[in-house]
Amino acid sequence: MISQLSIPILAALPFPVVLIGPTERIEAVNIAAQRLFATDGTGRHYITGLRQPAILDAVEQVLRDGETRYCTYLASADARDTTWRACIAAVPLPQGRGVLLSFEDVSAVEQASQMRRDFVA
Repeated sequence: MISQLSIPILAALPFPVVLIGPTERIEAVNIAAQRLFATDGTGRHYITGLRQPAILDAVEQVLRDGETRYCTYLASADARDTTWRACIAAVPLPQGRGVLLSFEDVSAVEQASQMRRDFVA
C-alpha cells in the first residue's frame, strides 16, 4: 500500500494525478483526475480506467524500464474537447516501482496553434 502521506499530497495538487502501483492497479487519484476520467478507479487495473492506447503504451514502457514518457490524452468535458499533455514517470513505492501520471491541460495552446495554421493557409 502507498504511504498515508502520499494521499494528502496528491489531493492537494490542482491538476489530475493518478498513481499506479507495481501490481498495475490504480492506487490513488485526486479530485481533478476523478473529474477528468468521470470515475475514481481506485483498485481497478489501469487499463480499465485509462483506455487510450498512447497512455497505455507509455504506462507499460515506464513499468518496464523506468524511463519518463510524455504523450497526449484527448478527452471531452462540458461539451468541448480537451487536449492534455500527460507525463508518465516511475516512482519508488514500498512494494516496488509504481507509475505516476500527471496531466496538463494544453487545449488553449492547441487551439491557438490550429488558428495560426488556419490563418497561414
